[in-house]
Amino acid sequence: MGRTHVAELARRPGAIGLRARQLIASPKTAESWLEVYLIDLVGTLKIQDSTPYLLDVVGQDGDLVNERAADALGKLGSAALAAEIANCYADATDAFQTYTPGGLSSMRSPEAEAALVRIFEITSEDLDRNTFVADDLCDMCTTAALPILIDQIQCGQYQPGITNEESSRNPKTPD
Repeated sequence: MGRTHVAELARRPGAIGLRARQLIASPKTAESWLEVYLIDLVGTLKIQDSTPYLLDVVGQDGDLVNERAADALGKLGSAALAAEIANCYADATDAFQTYTPGGLSSMRSPEAEAALVRIFEITSEDLDRNTFVADDLCDMCTTAALPILIDQIQCGQYQPGITNEESSRNPKTPD
């Protein structure tokens, strides 16, 4: 129901966009249920000046707001934003590292792909995280990422089943 409301509000971008900007600036927003809807709204309206807010939120503790902030960042997608995410990635919080690759994969641009490839290289020592980033590269389905992904599979440098919820919940034990 909330996404339906956001879609309806997005049909009136002028006044709604102005009010969304005001709400982002309010510290009370983070303390209320309104934040999730606001995140969806700024992404849907592609309010570019909400980027610092979204980058902050995606790195905080939580799940739903992180996921929605990553989705909104994907909708805002720009070359500068993709580069900024990649530049911040190595020193960012665990939440930021978990959620931003998904946002990058939804940008569907050469710059976002380059940022994901860079993050893939950064995560090479963390097999689980690297597998998730590889999955995000697969979501982009571009030819530039294929050699990297083929090499990862051929070398066995991935966690089988980690991105499959059923396999992740019920790991098979060796016989």
